[in-house]
Amino acid sequence: MGGKSRLEFLRGWIGIAIVNARERPAVAMSFAVGAAAVLPAACAAVTIAFFIFVVFFAALSFPIGVTTAVWWVSTRVLVGHKTSDSEIKIAEPSARPEAVPAADPPRGAVAPRELPVDVDEDARAPATPRPRDPSSTTTTTMSAEDLSTTLTSAGLSDDERDDEAHDPTACLTHRELHLRDVPRGFLPNLASTGRVRVLDLGGNELARLPGLELLAGTLQHLRLSRNWFAAVPPEVKELWALKELDVSRNFVRDTEDALPVAALAKLEHLRVLDFRYNRKLFKQETVDLLRAAIPQAEVVKVTVSFPAPEGSFVGSSPGDWDATTLRAQLEPWSTLALRRRLVEDFGEPPTDPETVQRSEVTARLLELYEEEGGAAGRR
Repeated sequence: MGGKSRLEFLRGWIGIAIVNARERPAVAMSFAVGAAAVLPAACAAVTIAFFIFVVFFAALSFPIGVTTAVWWVSTRVLVGHKTSDSEIKIAEPSARPEAVPAADPPRGAVAPRELPVDVDEDARAPATPRPRDPSSTTTTTMSAEDLSTTLTSAGLSDDERDDEAHDPTACLTHRELHLRDVPRGFLPNLASTGRVRVLDLGGNELARLPGLELLAGTLQHLRLSRNWFAAVPPEVKELWALKELDVSRNFVRDTEDALPVAALAKLEHLRVLDFRYNRKLFKQETVDLLRAAIPQAEVVKVTVSFPAPEGSFVGSSPGDWDATTLRAQLEPWSTLALRRRLVEDFGEPPTDPETVQRSEVTARLLELYEEEGGAAGRR
């Protein structure tokens, strides 16, 4: 039926209704009265239904809102996990040791900048140190034993370790605090002491450290492992007294901007470089570049996976494997999965990724399977 036919059909029905209304006015009047009576009832029914819906929705929303409010208050007020400036301020030692004179800066080095004039006096005032909890990974200062062990590996002399052990603010660690940014005044407060030589900010969520250059001349060991750095902080190039730089387990890329080899080469005292477990730094050529460009660095650590160490895999592709051997069945497994098999299936002690390579893990697994008798003659 076309549009014109529909229009004619509608006109016909309207005409019939008008004729019936003229001929039978009583019927038309009763129909109008009935419609007028039904319309208010329909409106009332719709209103009641809407009211019931609102009440039902409010009944559901109230407990949800109360639960959300309780959760917010408990996480913000009761738990007290938030890190503030006062939690990270430095403690002034009770018996202040004599300050160790800093070494003269090398010729051409950038001198440390003065503290900003707008730093609050409260930020300069040292706070009371929190007591060390041996069972906690969140600490304010290292114990003398931990400090001695840590600084021995960093190459400090016995006299220097003794000086540091008597000055708890000389070695500061703020690990596992879930920091995404350092609090305002934290680094200027450190610089104001003139004694901080070791700074450990590992296990946080930091991606930048503005103001780090204020520690130039005193800071010798900087540890930033397990953070979110996509590049070596540009402020590091100002730390001319730096001896150790640990940026392991981050996201440092293998680019000129992210890995400023030329700037690191100018740090004459740099002895230890740790870039392990950065997923973008995995080539042997990166290690060779660092060692050639920074000859003063005695230790350069990078987790190399390309090219793979000799004996790690059979052949250069799966086509070189013999599917009838157990070794071929182990090839697709990651090195981490193979290490877990040693521990979980055979009760072996965990292997050190730094000293035990994939080839040794695979060989040990094959030996254990053969001892069990399930892989005899199938290696």
